[in-house]
Amino acid sequence: MLVNRLMAVRVALGRPLDLLVPSFVLERDAAARLLARSRARNATVYGEWAALVLGLAPEVAYLECRGLDWETPDRHRRAVRRLGLPAWRRRQETPAEWARRIAMAADFLAGFEHALGRPPITRPAVRSLAPRAWRPLAPRCVRR
Repeated sequence: MLVNRLMAVRVALGRPLDLLVPSFVLERDAAARLLARSRARNATVYGEWAALVLGLAPEVAYLECRGLDWETPDRHRRAVRRLGLPAWRRRQETPAEWARRIAMAADFLAGFEHALGRPPITRPAVRSLAPRAWRPLAPRCVRR
């Protein structure tokens, strides 16, 4: 969350957005521009792409999604069953784990800053989309 907040302040978005979840929807030409401008080949790609996506258009639509959390018990069911939930959670709070997270955060910020240093630099308007309830597609009826 801190990294997202720092990124939002850096590009003057006015409010924190979750820019580090790599779930971007782009039109084909925007995706081609993103790939052409990308230089990162390691964990810095998360920060780099956040910066580059914000620079692809004068307005960027943003939709906050649930279920994209990192390191949640439901994503690691086998380990949780093996260790038990309290032990699994303690494993996420070790000094080594926090050192890894701090290093990742530094990489993400470095990628973000590096991408912002390459023109063109833009400050997009961010339009938040209202979340919608997920519904399965209804089967189509065929009339004869």
